[in-house]
Amino acid sequence: MSASLLGRVRMICVDARTDDLQEGDRLEWWRERTRRSIFSSTINCDRAEGFHATARAVDLGGIVVSRLSYSSISWVRSEKQVRQSDPEQLVLALSVRGRLGLAMPGKQQVLSAQEFTLHDTSRAFRGWTSEETCRPAVQILVQVPRSIVPLRSNPIDQLIAEPIPGAEGIGAVVTDYLVRLIDQAPHFRPDDSARLSTVTVDLVTALLAHHLDGAAAVPPERHQEALYARVLHFIERHLGDPQLSPRMIATAHGVSLRYLQQMFQREGLTVAARIRQRRLDRCRTALAEPRQRPYPIHLIARRYGFTSNAHFSRLFNATFGLSPSDYRRSMQP
Repeated sequence: MSASLLGRVRMICVDARTDDLQEGDRLEWWRERTRRSIFSSTINCDRAEGFHATARAVDLGGIVVSRLSYSSISWVRSEKQVRQSDPEQLVLALSVRGRLGLAMPGKQQVLSAQEFTLHDTSRAFRGWTSEETCRPAVQILVQVPRSIVPLRSNPIDQLIAEPIPGAEGIGAVVTDYLVRLIDQAPHFRPDDSARLSTVTVDLVTALLAHHLDGAAAVPPERHQEALYARVLHFIERHLGDPQLSPRMIATAHGVSLRYLQQMFQREGLTVAARIRQRRLDRCRTALAEPRQRPYPIHLIARRYGFTSNAHFSRLFNATFGLSPSDYRRSMQP
């Protein structure tokens, strides 16, 4: 397993394979990996002793694209598991090799290679895969927070567990993009992550809208709402980057600085003020946590993008009425 931290933008490409494990540990490792990185489910395999799997996951800052190759398995995501853990994501699945089945109340589909389908982590469902002529099944998954997809909920729901062609038209474009994205992930430059995240969301949106009534599915107000949600998500993911700025955010999302500032007017805050507020909030939360007590205050401040301890202390005092050290002491039992 390998991971790389690229410059000031965190983009992780992780490769993993069960061949590195004892045969008896492989299926359990796969269960735990999918629970942590995709969603909680109960996975079963008829031939656990012969189970094999490989995975590559590319984290583009909250948008995760994964290629999974594994022996025939089945899984169930129950209502209880949904209640216990729901990342509130849409998951676009592309069957690359083998067959992929999905079932939920009133609906069941079996997909062949070069077909997409969509599912929602907020729903319970069953799924299964089958190998092709003794070769492992292969799928590509795209995990996207539902809040940043600029489509109305009701039209999206029509596509859940429905087959979407991936070998022609816009489906072929998205298929080619995802395959190349996975293959070339180790070679990306540090600043590619934010741009690729935006491209990925736009292509997923275009694919889904193509199979809906595009004009009705993507109202203008939802475009702005989704962009705003993506910007907030971007800010949260990059608070630790001292270079985070309104201009950096505007560039990453392909909008002008003026348009970005106008989006934040409804909050009564500038973009810079929002960044400062969230950094201070995260620092305050960390200072109140018992498990963070071993860490010096200046390291916590630096973790969230403050490069000057004196500047951080002044801002914290002005915002919360206590110095960082006094606040930390006041939160101790």
